[in-house]
Amino acid sequence: MKEGERMEHTFEKRKKVIYDLICDDLYVPMKLKEIAMLLQIPREQRNELKEVLEALEADGKIYVSKKGKYVKGQPQYLKGIFQANLRGFGFVLREDEEDVFIPEENINGAFQGDEVEFLITKSPEGRRKEGKIVRGVSHGTTKVIGLYEKSKSFGFVRPDNQRFLKDIYIPAGKEKGAMTGHKVVVELTSYGGENMKPEGKASNKQPCHLPEIFSAPTKPTVPKKTSATQPLIATNCRSILNLTLSKHSKYA
Repeated sequence: MKEGERMEHTFEKRKKVIYDLICDDLYVPMKLKEIAMLLQIPREQRNELKEVLEALEADGKIYVSKKGKYVKGQPQYLKGIFQANLRGFGFVLREDEEDVFIPEENINGAFQGDEVEFLITKSPEGRRKEGKIVRGVSHGTTKVIGLYEKSKSFGFVRPDNQRFLKDIYIPAGKEKGAMTGHKVVVELTSYGGENMKPEGKASNKQPCHLPEIFSAPTKPTVPKKTSATQPLIATNCRSILNLTLSKHSKYA
């Protein structure tokens, strides 16, 4: 047996031992440290035990209770709306309930405004509950406004709203004339994933550069008189680029 196969076999054997323990009628829900003590697993090997428990959790065979104890079966998922924070973490908002803090490592690719299913992982007394997003249910955001920037062989849009944590990737040839600094509207149909950016293409061939519309002026200005033949700035707004993303959605 090759080394890789041997390690995999050993890992699966450990999973079976731990799962059989948790399924035993005499088993009482325990934390990782308690399971390690019961099985007499040395402190330096507890990370290996944690990997086994996480694998069983990913398989849907066990879950972690609000008190941090491992229990057989699948938990009851809660639902809410994800709100991102520019520092990387986020919150799940629920009606008539306290917001749940979601650490960056537990966001699981959720996008600003998504309806998500999540678990409560910690309920510290006197502090905000913490959770882990399991999956997305639906996307609540359909459009994003931002600035287009061109790179060597592709482009991307930087959203104005900093709650959108990822830039939108625009492949070469799909920018349709957009240039660096153009304000664009993105119609979201693809939201990327945990390690993937949203992707899109420009649908308007006549880009415009309108920093005066979206940026506050540095000092008051007096508007000039306009004639019937002189277009107003407001009219120029109609030529804002529209971006339509590729039709591959994580939650489709």
